[in-house]
Amino acid sequence: FHQLQIPAYSQSLLAITPYVVGVYDFIPNDSRGSRTDFDTGADLFWKPNGRFQLSATINPDFGQVESDQLVVNFGATETFFSDKRPFFTENQGFFDVLFGSPNTANRLIYTRRVGAPADDGSGSADVAAAVKLNG
Repeated sequence: FHQLQIPAYSQSLLAITPYVVGVYDFIPNDSRGSRTDFDTGADLFWKPNGRFQLSATINPDFGQVESDQLVVNFGATETFFSDKRPFFTENQGFFDVLFGSPNTANRLIYTRRVGAPADDGSGSADVAAAVKLNG
């Protein structure tokens, strides 16, 4: 066979997606009357080469993710719900291959608790920003 020379191209990718969400509540809230809220944020995706990827989000909008089915559980074991937020599900297969079984209940990190209500019932913690590096 003849020697084949394949050029090594360097490819990088940068994507920034800003968003603005506006909400107008028609139902009066206490004595304030109708209420209007605006929220802004951005998602950043940077891939400097084919081996590394950086994902970041500022004030993420997780409100557009579909809701879970209603499950009534009277057992002592918590019901497992897979995460549907794209920031947490993207490239999750890397961790499944490295750390465990294809069973979704045996994940390395249970990301559904990120931003969930606190165990003492004091309310939920909003996710202000997040960064993820895969390589």
